[in-house]
Amino acid sequence: MAVSFRRKGRGSLKKSDSKWPLRIVMAMWILNADAILIGLIYFNITSPLNAFFITLFVGVPEIPLWYWALNKLYLNYVVPAGKEVVENATKEGYFYWNVEYWIKKFKSVRNPVSWHMKIISRAIKLLGYYGLFIISAEPFPLGRTLTITSCVVARTRFGLIPVSLGNIVHLYGASILWSTMFQ
Repeated sequence: MAVSFRRKGRGSLKKSDSKWPLRIVMAMWILNADAILIGLIYFNITSPLNAFFITLFVGVPEIPLWYWALNKLYLNYVVPAGKEVVENATKEGYFYWNVEYWIKKFKSVRNPVSWHMKIISRAIKLLGYYGLFIISAEPFPLGRTLTITSCVVARTRFGLIPVSLGNIVHLYGASILWSTMFQ
C-alpha cells in the first residue's frame, strides 16, 4: 500500500483510502476547546463557569477523536509516505542509504516490540496513568498532544481515561486563569 506523490495533483491518497481522519483533524482544529473557552471569556459572552461547561461538551469527545484520527493518520499515511520517500530518494540517487535498513525501520513503527516502542512503553510505565493525568492537566496545549500521541504509538486506549480527566482539569483551570487575566 504505497502512497504516490506523483498523481496528477490529486494528493497522496488513493481512492480506497479514507479521507475522514483528515476531515476530523480539520474540524477539531476549528472546534478547539481552548480557543472556544478563550473566546467565550474574552468577549464576556458567559461566566467562566458556564464557559467551562460549554467547552466541556467539546473537550470530552475531543480526546478519543484525536486518538482515532492520529492513529489512522500515523499508521496509514505517515509510515507509508516515509517509506516511499526513502525508496524514491535512494532510487533517484539523492541519497546512498541502505534501502532495506530504512524500510525495516519504518515497518518497525508498527511492531510493538521495536526499540522506540520499548522506550515509549517504559516512559508510560514509569509515569503511569498518574503521569498521563498530570501532563494532560497542565495549562499548555502541548501536554494533551504529547499524551495522546504516546497513547497512539503505544496503542493503549486505557491511557485515554487519565488524559480525558486531565483535560477536564485543564479546562477548569484554564477557565479560571483566562477569567482572571481578562478581567
